[in-house]
Amino acid sequence: MKTNQTILQSVKSVALITAAFLVTALPVTRAQDQTITTVAGSTDDWAFFGDGGPATEAGFSEIVGVAVLPDGGFLIADAANNRIRKVDANGIVTTVAGNGLGFRHAYSGEGGPATQAVVWYPTGVAPMADGGFLVAGYGHQRLFKVDPQGTLTTVVQPSYAWSIKPLTGGGFVVPSYPGIYTLDANGGNFTTVVANHGADDVPYGVAATTDGGYLYTDTYRHRVLKAKTDGTITVVAGTGVEGFSGDGGPATAARLAYPWDVLALPDGGFLLSDYVNHRIRKVDANGIITTVAGNGIARDAGDGGSPLAASIPWPTALAATADGGYLIGEWNGRVRKVSPAFIIVAIDIKPGTYPNSINLGSKGTVPVAILSSDAFDATTIDPSTVTLAGAPIKVANNGRFLASAQDVDGDGRLDLIVHVDTTALALTGDEDLAILEGQTWAGQLIRGTDSVRLVP
Repeated sequence: MKTNQTILQSVKSVALITAAFLVTALPVTRAQDQTITTVAGSTDDWAFFGDGGPATEAGFSEIVGVAVLPDGGFLIADAANNRIRKVDANGIVTTVAGNGLGFRHAYSGEGGPATQAVVWYPTGVAPMADGGFLVAGYGHQRLFKVDPQGTLTTVVQPSYAWSIKPLTGGGFVVPSYPGIYTLDANGGNFTTVVANHGADDVPYGVAATTDGGYLYTDTYRHRVLKAKTDGTITVVAGTGVEGFSGDGGPATAARLAYPWDVLALPDGGFLLSDYVNHRIRKVDANGIITTVAGNGIARDAGDGGSPLAASIPWPTALAATADGGYLIGEWNGRVRKVSPAFIIVAIDIKPGTYPNSINLGSKGTVPVAILSSDAFDATTIDPSTVTLAGAPIKVANNGRFLASAQDVDGDGRLDLIVHVDTTALALTGDEDLAILEGQTWAGQLIRGTDSVRLVP
C-alpha cells in the first residue's frame, strides 16, 4: 500500500517538473454559457483559518473530497488540516469534525464530539439523509459516522477507503483495497460489490453508473476503469501512459496524468479530474473525450469567465450540484464551481409588436413566445420553471399556468406562449433587455433574451 502524503508529494514534484510540457493548445468543445467561480478558499494556499466567516476568505490545505448538501451548502475533506469543514448555504465555513491533530497522533474521540476527535487526513465525505455524514479517514484507516448531534463513531475498521460517494437509490459506494464496497443509507451493511478492482492502488475516485456498474480511477496507471454488472472490468479512459492528448477522439486513446476523481453524468457519460494536466475532461456517452474546464496552467485564475479559459491547479474531487453544475476540489486549498450550461433559445416578447413596450404598473400580463427550432422543441419546457426578468408565469384561477402551444412564427413548429405577471418583473428604466430562464422537463436549462422598453 502506498502512503498517502508521500505519494501526494511525489506526484506534485513530478507535476511541477512536467507542467511546462503539458500546457499546449487544445482542440476542445466550447462549454457554452458556463462560468467558473471560487466558492471556498482564499489566496493563502495550504493554510487553516477563517472558521465562522466567509468560505472564500478562509484557508484550506489539500482539499481532496467535496460533497453537496441538500440546502445548497457543501462539505469539504480538508485533509492536511485533519478536519471536515462545512460551508453553509450562505457561504459561511465551520469545522464539523476533527481537532486539527493528525500525523503521529493516535486516534481518539470515539463516541464523543466530532470536533474534539483526532481525524487524521480525512479524504472523503458524504452527507446522510438524517443530517449526519460519513467520513473516509484514510490516515487512521477508518470509516467514521458523525450523527446529527455531532457525535463521532467508527463504522468500519480497517478501511483503506479514500473516497465515499452517495448512491442514487440510497446508500454509499466506497472504493478500498482490493475491492469496491457499498454501505446502506445508515452507514451499515458493508457489502462487497467488486471483489478485485484491478487498480494499482486504492482508487481515489468512484461513481455508480445508471446501468448498475461502477467507474473508478486507476490513478497511478493514468486510467479510468469500469466494473460492469457481469463482473468484467474494462478501460474507459486513458492509455496507461502519462501525458496529455486525445481531445476530440476516443477516450481510450487519450493520455491522462493521474486522474483523480470521476463523476457520472445522467446521459451515460462522465467527468474526470485530470490532476497533473490541471483540467476537467468529459467522456460522452459515445466514448469521446474533450476538455470542459481548465487551460492546463497550475495557478488559480479565471473566475467569472469561461471554465475553459480558467486555470484550475491540481483538481481533485468532483461533486454534482442541484442546478446542473459541479464543484471541483483543488489540492492547494480551493473549491471552484462550474455553473450549469444553458441552451440559448429565441424568444419574442409581445409577439408581433415592436418596440416591446411594458408598463410595470399595468397590473396585467406580458405574453412571451419561446420559439422552437430544428435543434430545440419549446413544448418540452416545464412552465413552472420559467421566469422573465425574475417574474414567474401567472397562474390562472383554476391553478394552471397561463401557457399554451401554438405556431407563433409560422414555421410549422409548435412554440410555447407564456404569460408573466407584469408587476413581478424586476426591471428598471436603465434596462433594455429582459432575460428569460427555465428548464425542460428533462432538466436542461434554457435562456433567452429580447429587448424591452419601459413606458409610464
